[in-house]
Amino acid sequence: MAVWEYRCTIVPAESTDLLTSLQSIADIDSLGLWSGMKVSDVLAPFPPELERHKGWTENLTIIKFGPTCNVEVYVKDGQVIDVQVLIDLRDKFLTSLERLVTICQKNDWTFVDDSLNVIPSSTYPLIESIQRSPAARFVKDPIGFLTGKDGNASTDGQ
Repeated sequence: MAVWEYRCTIVPAESTDLLTSLQSIADIDSLGLWSGMKVSDVLAPFPPELERHKGWTENLTIIKFGPTCNVEVYVKDGQVIDVQVLIDLRDKFLTSLERLVTICQKNDWTFVDDSLNVIPSSTYPLIESIQRSPAARFVKDPIGFLTGKDGNASTDGQ
């Protein structure tokens, strides 16, 4: 993931209470939030006109919402284990974001950021999360971000 990319995770809304047991977003696949759902059922809500291709591993399907927004669906042993959103903040992404939010609303899915904050399936809260992200800090002031002079105490671990 590039420093100018915002990443969050999509989860079924009814499973967000399970997130309290996590120490890190990296452990989210251990919860089995998508268990019981077929891969085809998770992929079906994404319109067929969106470009789909395999990722760097055969267990990854990437759905492109245009040049600035991807949904990545990770599969292990025939089960979806993780669904992530990756947004390039260097260009306009609002139209893609609104389309993604609509799909999430219709399927009762919600977003979780890297700090394990649950973000409702609504455009404004998701934009607020993006604006608070290290990626947005970098896009706004790359030199300040890299030198730690952007008003934030540290960029370690970002």
